[in-house]
Amino acid sequence: MEAKTGSHQRPIFGVILLLSLALNAFLIWNDHYDVPDVNFFPHGLRDAYFIKRHAGGKYFVIEHSGHRYLVKCQDTLTWLGGIYTSGQPMVDGCTYIPSLVGKSIAGGLMRNEGDALVYQPWEQVDTEQTADILTIVSDEKSR
Repeated sequence: MEAKTGSHQRPIFGVILLLSLALNAFLIWNDHYDVPDVNFFPHGLRDAYFIKRHAGGKYFVIEHSGHRYLVKCQDTLTWLGGIYTSGQPMVDGCTYIPSLVGKSIAGGLMRNEGDALVYQPWEQVDTEQTADILTIVSDEKSR
């Protein structure tokens, strides 16, 4: 009589392979939905700006402190002569905001200047400063 070895190993190998593929797919999918790092936000998430979506062309929807802003990317400015000089246009449109859709920005890196939001990602870094200038098209209460 011949003993069958390995015939029971094939189904187990298939199950392990399927589970590892499913886990890998979940990890790749989950990577697209970043959870804000609470340690990055010194005053908690209540201070954060949420870049909700790209609204076509140069327009974006940003939520902050109960407001939903529709903003238009104007340009990116740089201050080569220091922050106390006039900003020089770097590019037409925004450099940083398009890559931040679905993410959160700490309140210290974005400020409201009345008719515009200014995103200055290098605010706390000793380097030449640049900023995306976003004109507020509309402001509605989101809550």
